[in-house]
Formats: sequence, structure tokens, C-alpha cells
Amino acid sequence: MHLSPPGLTLLLALAIGGCRGQPSPKRSSPDPVEASAPRSTPVSVRDLCWHRPRCSTAKRQPAVGVVGTEFVVIQVAPAPDASADQERCKRREYWLSGASGDLLIAADCDVQWGADNTGPAEVRMNGSRIEIRYIEYQSNDRCESYTATVDVVGPTIVSQNRLAGAVSRDTCVPTQKRLPLPPAGDGALGHPLLTLHRE
Repeated sequence: MHLSPPGLTLLLALAIGGCRGQPSPKRSSPDPVEASAPRSTPVSVRDLCWHRPRCSTAKRQPAVGVVGTEFVVIQVAPAPDASADQERCKRREYWLSGASGDLLIAADCDVQWGADNTGPAEVRMNGSRIEIRYIEYQSNDRCESYTATVDVVGPTIVSQNRLAGAVSRDTCVPTQKRLPLPPAGDGALGHPLLTLHRE
């Protein structure tokens, strides 16, 4: 378990308040993000797409513990002519959205296209917490397993854990080898709070 360092709760609070396996299965990577979205002006839920093509709102759910804030899932479909594995990702973004601003918690792909590309995560609200489980299949029968919990109050990273693993019978079997955790992002578009896919 990796606890957020002292001061991270305050940093994240300022961020949201001040701005706003089988070989070669179909595994995907995120669509490139051209620019960070403006954070200074409160926006409506539908504006979380910021006019990006093929973008839509898939889910809205009240965030327990923060009045007027919602947990929002955005989907960005790949271009019709996408051919390379990295281009076929249907990007999913998990946001906390409220009158005071918007915070991108994490982003994934609904299906993983090709080894070493971004895979799908299981993301759910459990009370006032967002729980994330992520598995990524990699080349040479390697894989990574990542779990995280974020409290929407703050918001605060409660825990993170990333383990190396080996693929056995199309399943990622984690080892006890802990992998480095990238620093928390600022929650802007293109810089999610949590990093699921390590470059």
C-alpha cells in the first residue's frame, strides 16, 4: 500500500477547487490528447468533451460526501479509419465534476489492443470512494496489476499498489515485486491524478 505523502490532500484540494492473454488479443491504448482543457471556468457535464470528436458522456453518478459533485465517465471513440493498435482504443475518462471545477481521476481503454498498450480498468464508486483495479498485458508474458482508492472528499489518494506479474493461462498472476508509482497528476485533461498505463 502506498499512502499519499503529507500535503498531497491539500494539493489535490487546491487542484479541484481552484480550476477546473492470448498472444495479440485486442488490447488498446489511449487516444492522444491534443491540449489540456481550461480549468478556470466551471463547465457543464456535457462540456467535459471540450468539443473533441466522437466524445460522449457514458455515466453520471452523484459523488457521496461532496455536495454538487458528480462522478462522470466520458468515452472517446476511435476514428473510423483507425488501423494501428494504438489508434483503436476507445478512451474512457473518469472525472469528478462540480461547480468548483473538474478533476480527471484516471483514463483507460475499454479493450486492450496489442501487448504493452493501455488496457481496461474496473472503476466504481463505493460510498465516498472511487476504487480502481487495472491489469495490463505486456510482451514476453509479462503483465502489471494496479489498484488504487481515491476518497472524493479532498479528494485524497488513500492507497495505490502496482505489482509485476506473469501471464498464465490468459490470466495475470501478480508477483510480490512492487513497481514504482508515478507522481500524482494535477487532474487536468492529459494529466490524470492516477497513472494506469506507464509509458
